[in-house]
This record gives sequence, structure tokens and C-alpha cells, in this order.
Amino acid sequence: MSGGAATSRQMERQANAAGLSAALDQWSKFLSHALATRLSPDDFASFAPLLYSKHRLPQVAVADLFLRPVPDSQSSLDPRIPQYLQSLLKLDLVDISSVLRALYKYSSSQAQSQSNPAGSTTAANGHAQESQKKKTPRWTHSYPAEETIFYRLAKTVAQGGGVKSTVQAAQVLIVLSKWITLFADAATAFSGDAFGTMQSMRAKEDMESARSAFIVLLLGVCENHHALAALSKPSAKGVYAHYACQDGTIYADSIYTRNPQAAIW
Repeated sequence: MSGGAATSRQMERQANAAGLSAALDQWSKFLSHALATRLSPDDFASFAPLLYSKHRLPQVAVADLFLRPVPDSQSSLDPRIPQYLQSLLKLDLVDISSVLRALYKYSSSQAQSQSNPAGSTTAANGHAQESQKKKTPRWTHSYPAEETIFYRLAKTVAQGGGVKSTVQAAQVLIVLSKWITLFADAATAFSGDAFGTMQSMRAKEDMESARSAFIVLLLGVCENHHALAALSKPSAKGVYAHYACQDGTIYADSIYTRNPQAAIW
């Protein structure tokens, strides 16, 4: 590659990065204004496409922005967020896999599972490395919002949306498999806290409610014909969701094998 071509590619990458940064800034301002003014979901759905037409963002970036804890408030998600995400889903500005990934990334279960020395060593090491490298913020109590979002996503899938191709189904199944492991590790951590405080007991109950909503979503995805096609491929055999969807019944053979106490299904 010539020096001129290399310089041109570098300038293009810099321009793309600058454009992404500018778009993120505009979307961040829009979200802050929407939350501060309690913008209605209908008005939000009207303004979001206009913003996107001027400041395009990948679906992953939009979902991450809306689900990421903010410095001055890391306790729980604003109740408006699930409503806004539903509008973004209808507008195809986010998809189910991008929402699930961002929710997974910032979930309270991440910190809870890390507090469990008896949990998955591989998962624990992965979480520790991620925290060290990125210092990822976590919600203190994300379970109520997770429950709401899981049920909303399940409804979207039941109505024929959200999983519209085999590729999209595979992406959703992969992140669902990560959630299976995360809930298993979080449940084990809670069970190991025999003398937990009232706050800990409430968090455990909320986690179980979120997990129940997750199962509804999981079963809905498992019944989707695109997901069934994706699961029929040999490459799906190593995905935890394959066991969860097998014969329409919840299984977690890999979780049972790894740690019987972590089996929650």
C-alpha cells in the first residue's frame, strides 16, 4: 500500500470517528432533554427519526447509550427508558440483540455474580478482566427495568417482530445464552448469602422476577421459526440457548454440569 493510500485511509477513519463522536453527543443531549422534560413516548417517537436522519448511529451504539448508567445516577434506570426503547424498536433504530447486549453489559447481576467465589471461574475471570480493562459501570438495581424490558421484548417477538431472519435469530440466541449463564451465577451468589440483609433479600426477589420475564422471552424466541432454523445448524450445538430451546423445554445441561447449585431452570 502506498503512503498516499495509507494516509487517505487514516484520514477516513479519523473522519468516521469524529462523525460518530458528534452523533453520540447529539443523541446524548436528546436523551437528557427527553428525560428531564418527561417527553412522552409518542413525542419521542416523532423526534427520534428526525435526529437519526441527521446523526446516524449504529443500533448497538443507540442501545448502549440508552442503557448505560450515568455518573450522577447509577441506582436504577429511569422508567421512561423502557418506553423509549420500545419506540426505537418499532423504528428499527435498535434491535433485540443490541438491547439485550447493552442490558447484559450493565446489569446488576454482573456485580452480583462477581461476588460469588463458587461461581463459574471462566465467567468470573471474564468479568474481572472486562472490569479492569474498561471499568464498566453497573446499575445498582437494574432488575425491575430488566423485567419490564424482557416482557416488552417477548411481546414484540410474539407479535412477529424483532427476529426477522436466521442471522438475526442467531445473534439473539448468542446473547440469550450469555444471560442464562449470568442468571445462573447471580442465583448462586444469592443462595450463598445465607444471612443476607433485607435489601439483599429484596434484590434476590427482584432478580427472580426479572429471570421469570427472561424465560418468557427465551421461550418466545425458541418458538420463532427463524430461531428454529438457526438452532438446526451444527454451529448452534455449542450455544447454551440450544439446550434451553431443545424440544421446546427449558434445559441447561452445560450449567448443571459446570455447577449443579447454579441450575435455576
